[in-house]
Amino acid sequence: VCTSLNWGYGRKAWATLENAVVEDVRTGNTGGVISKYVAIAETWGLEGRKAEALAAAKEAVAGGRDETALLPAARIFLAAGKGAEARGFSVELEKQVRKAARAYGKVIEGEIALEERRPTDALDAFQAARKFSDVWLARFDLGVAYVEAGLYAQALSEFEICQTRRGEATAIFLDDLPTFRYLAPLPYWLGRAKEGLGMKPAAAEHYRAFLALRPEGLRDPLAADARKRLAAS
Repeated sequence: VCTSLNWGYGRKAWATLENAVVEDVRTGNTGGVISKYVAIAETWGLEGRKAEALAAAKEAVAGGRDETALLPAARIFLAAGKGAEARGFSVELEKQVRKAARAYGKVIEGEIALEERRPTDALDAFQAARKFSDVWLARFDLGVAYVEAGLYAQALSEFEICQTRRGEATAIFLDDLPTFRYLAPLPYWLGRAKEGLGMKPAAAEHYRAFLALRPEGLRDPLAADARKRLAAS
């Protein structure tokens, strides 16, 4: 999903994606239906239109009950303040046989804990996820949890691994469908980790790299925080 949408572009993206969904339904392309409804949901989420985002997320999970649908849908529900629904998706994934699915169930559990400002519980969940499968997103989220817990050296170690393994983030579900968007916040969090370690010039460079891809007017709390940190440096 494009991460630099304004309202006009959001409407165009939505229309294009919805037309593509119709074709996927016609041809029986279930994976395409799920991925496009996820894209529609994330597009509306960027616009701050929670009702539309939730409606599209529900369509995505109606198409499939694996991590390709449930993980992004859980994130949409969590961002909309629907933690109970997100927790339900976590439980569902954790009951599945495949280790990758169970890992992503733990990832959702950890992201819920982060949203509820329980970083130590989040650390436990992300570390548990890695025991099932060392997926890229568990590493990334573990780094975020370390930052929130004030453990900056550990956070930097995880983010540097994520940077080395960034190719995995381009298709985190190993299904050849692009997920470059998961890489977008990595420079911000590298900046946070280095700032916490007193490496302010290096942190500032990471914030600038992050903001270079985040246009003014985008509803992004990380971008607002990065600008504030740069102004104070």
